[in-house]
Amino acid sequence: MTVPIFSGGYAFSILQNCTIRKTLTPEEYQSLVRRVQLNHPVSAGDASRVLARCVSLPVADRIEVIKERFKKELISPSPIGSIRDTYLSPRVYVLNPFLLAFSYIGKPGIPYLMQEKNKTVENEEIKKWWILALGFAEDDSVAEDLKRIIQNDTDKSMQCIAIRAYARSARQAAIPLLEKLQEGYTPGKEPPSLQGHMKYLVEITAKEELFELQEQNVQDGKK
Repeated sequence: MTVPIFSGGYAFSILQNCTIRKTLTPEEYQSLVRRVQLNHPVSAGDASRVLARCVSLPVADRIEVIKERFKKELISPSPIGSIRDTYLSPRVYVLNPFLLAFSYIGKPGIPYLMQEKNKTVENEEIKKWWILALGFAEDDSVAEDLKRIIQNDTDKSMQCIAIRAYARSARQAAIPLLEKLQEGYTPGKEPPSLQGHMKYLVEITAKEELFELQEQNVQDGKK
């Protein structure tokens, strides 16, 4: 049976950034679920973002599928082959779309993610990823944990996504740290190359998140 909206030729990159209010048929839902469960991890991450955007579905029907594939990639990563033209490490590159999916679901997904975090008390590396997921879902209870990741992790890719999670978790309280992190960087300072962007990755990411929070302040002031 054909599934037009989620068929292979459809522009998934567009759907990832749109709120999908259409009521999915059972076939369409199962098509998305199979993509999340069975596809190459990069493609599964893209499908997770689309599934998270399907707001007509109950939260559980979206997040349970996404978090199970996310957990699989945390515990037993799939082979991914070579990845080019990205400033993120391969592991962060693969897992970042799942974090974005959790951010689309937001606070209603927190209890599901917290349950997973609480199961991993003896595995600090896996626990760190559930803390990041909670941050992306805007859970303010993990703000201090995210701050420690930013300050102590030596992997710039990990610092980058931790900054994005921290901004969502701490909100306006994140501004002092973001201001400190972006010190010494001005746009155009980096050489025009991927390596140049990598050199100032933390500063650039902090500046972007700081801008978003400041814009939110402006918008809130207009209400």
